Amino acid sequence: MSSLDEAIEAFESMFASKKRLMARFLFKENLYPGQHRLLFFLHHNQPANQSSIAQALMVSPASVTVVLRRMEKAGLVSRVTDKGDRRRQLVRLTDKGEEIVATAISGLRKFYAECFKGFSNEEIDAAKRVFEKIRNNIDSFTDEV
Repeated sequence: MSSLDEAIEAFESMFASKKRLMARFLFKENLYPGQHRLLFFLHHNQPANQSSIAQALMVSPASVTVVLRRMEKAGLVSRVTDKGDRRRQLVRLTDKGEEIVATAISGLRKFYAECFKGFSNEEIDAAKRVFEKIRNNIDSFTDEV
């Protein structure tokens, strides 16, 4: 197996571990796949209208409607009328939604602390440079697609 193949395998394994952790968190919090992305988006961008949510998450407005309806029933989000345009509905996180986001952030922080346990500051700096380089490569490739 080449060094590149080994690196790819390690990279994919790392993301699979994170995905498993996220799946456990979603199950524990009674969230459906995709809802956590919407929760985090709203946490940073509220209030937001449905079209901006759809655009940011790269899903259809109809998909956002379905997810929001489910999240509203669960008490995670609420819709309010835009004071500037009474025809528009804006979406906000409820206190329960904010609590779930805070729990997720705390859990992810612990996860990443575990990932870097035993690393020296120099190793963490080197990892950061590698991650930035990978991100830049992905961004460059994304421009081609």
